[in-house]
Amino acid sequence: MQHLIRKNSICYLAAIMLLLAWLPALAFGKDLLFCTPNTKDQRIFKVSHAMLAEAFSRLGYGFELITYPAKRCPTEVDNGNVDGDSHRILDFNANGEYPNLVRVEEAIQSIDQSVFSKKLHIKPAG
Repeated sequence: MQHLIRKNSICYLAAIMLLLAWLPALAFGKDLLFCTPNTKDQRIFKVSHAMLAEAFSRLGYGFELITYPAKRCPTEVDNGNVDGDSHRILDFNANGEYPNLVRVEEAIQSIDQSVFSKKLHIKPAG
């Protein structure tokens, strides 16, 4: 009897291992669609696209990054029409306007922005 239980347990274990081995193959071929307010000719778009495409391809996913207007992109993600938004500032959605968006803590880029002016006493707001 114990021999039969051991044999069945090994069969179940083998079936589970086979299933787990096939899981990445089941996900393979799914394309993820992300949006960004940046355009294809901008460096920020090119770097993010290259990094995300490589990361997702290692997980068995295709990846596409498209340009949407800045306010449309989070709305499309929140509604489930797009899988993700690739470029937002750290405190984006702090007010919870988009309840379905969850920020991924891993940064893919960091950008320093500057203001240049001919006037000496300019104070940028925002």
